[in-house]
Amino acid sequence: MLDKDAVAAFVKAVVEKTGHVDISFCATSTHKPGGEQGAALTEVSYEDFSMPLIDYTKATFTTATAVYPYMVKQHSGVIMGMTAVVSQIPFPYTAGFGPAWAAVEAMLRLLAAELGPHGVRTVCLHSAGSEGAVDKTLAHTTPELDKRAEGWCQRWMSRNLLGKGPTLEEVGNMAAFLASDLAGATTGTTVSLNAGMVNH
Repeated sequence: MLDKDAVAAFVKAVVEKTGHVDISFCATSTHKPGGEQGAALTEVSYEDFSMPLIDYTKATFTTATAVYPYMVKQHSGVIMGMTAVVSQIPFPYTAGFGPAWAAVEAMLRLLAAELGPHGVRTVCLHSAGSEGAVDKTLAHTTPELDKRAEGWCQRWMSRNLLGKGPTLEEVGNMAAFLASDLAGATTGTTVSLNAGMVNH
């Protein structure tokens, strides 16, 4: 999703085959070394801190700008993004991920204002982290990681009203609903799938 030409070519191929493009769902992650969760801000370079910020916003920008000309022309379509709880609730040792997801949410709100008059909606799904997803972005070389991860779990459980995170199926169900005409009045917003996570 970071290759503008590849994304544009894919979207064009979809339109040529189907005649339209109705939904764009950018649920990106990064597997690049550096900047992983588990490291303190004082332990990472600015380059590592800014990596998710650059990659996540670039992926969202690239996919959105690839589809919106077609959606504007057909006067319909939904552009969706995916973020996580640290964009709104502060958690320590999450490096640049909170700012990155907050930027994605802000970008989608801006797009909603610009594309709404053309019949195009934008929505963002805000998750508390699905099973196995967080582990892929952990700084496994950080000596304090186990202790910090335990602190995360305790913090997560003390703030989570349901006592569990969302499943991928639940995220998919919400995405399908938001992309459907049943959610036709929903745009420019971030929808919570954080199991009632509260900031206290």
